[in-house]
Amino acid sequence: MGSSSISPLIVTGGKGGDVGVHDFRYIATRRPKKHKNSDNDEQKFSASSTAGLHNKHRDQNGNGMLWYIPKAHSGSVTRISAILNTSFFLTGSKDRDVKLWDAKRATLVNHWQKNAR
Repeated sequence: MGSSSISPLIVTGGKGGDVGVHDFRYIATRRPKKHKNSDNDEQKFSASSTAGLHNKHRDQNGNGMLWYIPKAHSGSVTRISAILNTSFFLTGSKDRDVKLWDAKRATLVNHWQKNAR
């Protein structure tokens, strides 16, 4: 995710409708990546930037997960697609809803419901 050709972020979705964003650098090295205090998508999310999203949990034990949303969808997450050169990604699920997320700001940007016209 982000403006570089290779992103350090991995987005996952689960059968319970959960969505998570992970830092690949930690997964690869098992060491937390030290982040510069700048406004780029490699910066780890601060508590204030993640506090606004309902039911979201920040990683507190350093396992590489930047944020996690249980029940982000009411059905299993079946599709995840990154939008190139941005911090945005889409998730789709068996509930037939599509959601647009901003990984950099840890926020839900838009929600297209299955019955919306």
